[in-house]
Order: sequence, then C-alpha cells, then structure tokens
Amino acid sequence: MAEKLSILCFGNSLTAGYYNYGEHYHPYAKKLTEILQPVLPTTEITTDVAGLPGDLVCSPGSFVSRISEQTIKKRYDWVIFLGGTNDIGYGKSYEDIYAGLKKSWMMALTSGAKVLALTIPECAAKFARIDKNRNEVNRLILAHQEDGL
Repeated sequence: MAEKLSILCFGNSLTAGYYNYGEHYHPYAKKLTEILQPVLPTTEITTDVAGLPGDLVCSPGSFVSRISEQTIKKRYDWVIFLGGTNDIGYGKSYEDIYAGLKKSWMMALTSGAKVLALTIPECAAKFARIDKNRNEVNRLILAHQEDGL
C-alpha cells in the first residue's frame, strides 16, 4: 500500500492562485504536486486549496476561524500558510499580523499537522510604510522557532 501525504495550502487570493488582476486563478498547489510526485513516487499526494480572496489575518478577517474549520473537517500532514498580504495593504500593524498568524499556525499544529509558514511576498507598489511592515512580519516569521513549524 502506498504512503499518503495530505497537504493544505491555506491563505487568501495568492493561495487561490490569483493572477492577471483576478481574471484567472492558478493555485500554486498544482505545481507543488507536480514537483513532489516524482520525488515521492510511491506516495499518494493530495493537496487541498483554501484560498479566500480578500481575507485578512487580523480582525475582521476570517483567517483564524477558517483554519480552525479546515483542520476539524480533515486531518492534514502539512499546512502551508500564506497570509498577511491584504493586512499589509489595509495598514494593519506587523505585531497584529504576526499574532494572527501564530494563532493560525497553533491551530494547525494542535491538529497534528506540520506547518510551513511562508513569508509575505513583495508587490509591484513600493511604499516605505508597506515595505517596512512587510519586512517586520517576515523577520518575525523567519525567526519563529516552534516544534513542527
């Protein structure tokens, strides 16, 4: 019997695969599976995508409640998080964004999954305040030390 690997790609529009100003969607989960399958040829890999365009990690977003629901519905081996982009755009503080991400990661870890926390990518618009906030969140993500993450 083949081994099984279940992965949840969780986040907002970038996780959903947003590109071309939202005219098209192509989730990165598709490419992830294409890359992993040859490396793990005897493993049955399933990747689910839970990307909600416009969602926020901070209140009033549903990021934390959605991950809670997802990890109750199904047990995953890995949860890949990509969040905070919209929060940065709305001017949320890096401390609040990081706190929301940590809550989300903890829910996934508590469910038994391992967590891969992605940093917030750069965008075309360049504003000192946005860049500083994103860089601070990313610094905290990269420095985070926890079993399973």
